[in-house]
Amino acid sequence: MHWKWSSKGTFTTTSAWEHSREHVPKQSFYKTIWSPLIRPTISIFIWRLINNWLPVDTRKQKGISFASQCSCCSSEEETLPHLFLHNKVVQEVWNFLAHAFHFLLPCTDNILLFLQAWKHRGQTTTHIRDVIPIITLWNIWTMRNATRHEGSPFKASCIIFKTTQYLQNLHRIKILKNIHWKGDQNAAFQLHIQISSEHKPQKCIAVYWNKPPDNWLKLNTDGPKAILVLLELEAYFETILGGSSLHFRSPLELVLMSKQS
Repeated sequence: MHWKWSSKGTFTTTSAWEHSREHVPKQSFYKTIWSPLIRPTISIFIWRLINNWLPVDTRKQKGISFASQCSCCSSEEETLPHLFLHNKVVQEVWNFLAHAFHFLLPCTDNILLFLQAWKHRGQTTTHIRDVIPIITLWNIWTMRNATRHEGSPFKASCIIFKTTQYLQNLHRIKILKNIHWKGDQNAAFQLHIQISSEHKPQKCIAVYWNKPPDNWLKLNTDGPKAILVLLELEAYFETILGGSSLHFRSPLELVLMSKQS
């Protein structure tokens, strides 16, 4: 028997699974969800959110009509777009972050498209813009649960504080680094995160100095004052010795050779 869905013609469970499973286009954004900057609990939450698997009121109805009230505004029906994107409290949060990052918020009800709009372009490593909307969505959800089950107030300032605190903790333990803020250092300042410019350590280069021959002088120097030193020494030897010969050996090393007549 020949199994046509395998390159070798033999049956394998892997080839059977690949043939029978539903194939969907790969989403590059899913790599961001599992970034080391994001806790696994938050990654799973975001995965459930973008697949519409969170237990908001409209999901729990399942064909049965019952009263639904948003925990944050107590006026609208609780749907995913309303809870995470459009109610007045979370709009205050998103406007604050958009101002900090000089970012124009997209007009959409699709949370995946909303997250993709934040994604930083042209950066191979995870960027802070990829992470901050994910952390904010998680804090919106935890605040919603605290409001519904514990009676805590649903405030924009609390969500912003928890998001900032999460980033500060990552920065403190050196998981969140300066490279993650590339191009958005001003946003770090507004979020009260102190970042400093990173300087690569300079390499030490061994320089070998050989004693010049008799009746010869050699001077090693570098820096912007090299030309001034050259002119001064040339004038000195011209006056005292009656002649001098000056040569550059490299941009950082000046050699003066003078031979007495």
